[in-house]
Amino acid sequence: MTDSDIRGANTFNSPFGTEWQSVLVRTGVYQGEEPSWKPKFIANDVYDAVEWALKQSQWKESIH
Repeated sequence: MTDSDIRGANTFNSPFGTEWQSVLVRTGVYQGEEPSWKPKFIANDVYDAVEWALKQSQWKESIH
């Protein structure tokens, strides 16, 4: 597993002042090893990762 995505999110300095959040998804290339860089959140699958991200953003679905 490469830690480059987690490291990139953790160390990114946004010119707009936004904070990036790193997420490790336990599917795909993940083999269960401890990452060198600690992610903000560890998700079991992509659905859990997206659900977490939407909650973190406080996004509200608009009804039209």
